[in-house]
Amino acid sequence: MRFAIVCSIAISSFAALPLPVHYDPFLKAKVIIEHAKKTPFPTVKRKIVLNAIFDGKAFIDGRFYRKGERVDGYQIVAIKEGYVVLRKGNGVRILPLYRRKVLKVRER
Repeated sequence: MRFAIVCSIAISSFAALPLPVHYDPFLKAKVIIEHAKKTPFPTVKRKIVLNAIFDGKAFIDGRFYRKGERVDGYQIVAIKEGYVVLRKGNGVRILPLYRRKVLKVRER
């Protein structure tokens, strides 16, 4: 019991002393954080996926769109049988129909 009391007193007395620390262990993290604040985040180009075309509408990323509507800054110029034509400024992007699983049905 005495040993535990002596140890706790010794530890508490050492904790109260100012330690001569000549370096900041968190300096690298502070430098990284300051650098991150100054630099803008890079723009990430999001992948647009055309899942289906039905009745003149394109099913893109979980929502139906018609010709002339906008998707992620692109305007839908044309909806064809297997692709959609998108335009943004002077650039044109062709979005092919994404087919993950295609079922083939045979007639008997």
